[in-house]
Amino acid sequence: MLDSNFSPDAPLGLQLASASRRWRSNLDERMQPLGLTQSRWEVLMQIERLGEGVIQSVLASALGIEMPSLSRSLDQLEANGLVERRCSESDKRARAVHFTAAGRALQIKADAVRQQVVKETLEGITEAELAEFIRVLQKLSHNLM
Repeated sequence: MLDSNFSPDAPLGLQLASASRRWRSNLDERMQPLGLTQSRWEVLMQIERLGEGVIQSVLASALGIEMPSLSRSLDQLEANGLVERRCSESDKRARAVHFTAAGRALQIKADAVRQQVVKETLEGITEAELAEFIRVLQKLSHNLM
């Protein structure tokens, strides 16, 4: 079935939103067998991307969410034994987030799922097309600031 949001005359914003929803929905569905919801897998992936010991406020900013929302996700991840929060070595007032061994193992599995989804999503797209898409997407993002 064709998606009318992707017809040539559909507004750009609608096309971007639709693609984003499909991306998240696909990843969400694939992460469910790992017991991860969108908010949890996003947190795990950002911790990996930003590095262990990331300060909570930096993590919240990278995720584009407020601290109370991040705290709820971290509370759940901590209750499941996947992350732990410690005082930051550089600022004792700040809390740093670290993987537990179980969290690291789950993050590795989640990243493999993410990589598979990326591979499937990029099927039939050349490296040149992808590079151009990323370049245009970065320009769009910059223009929206």
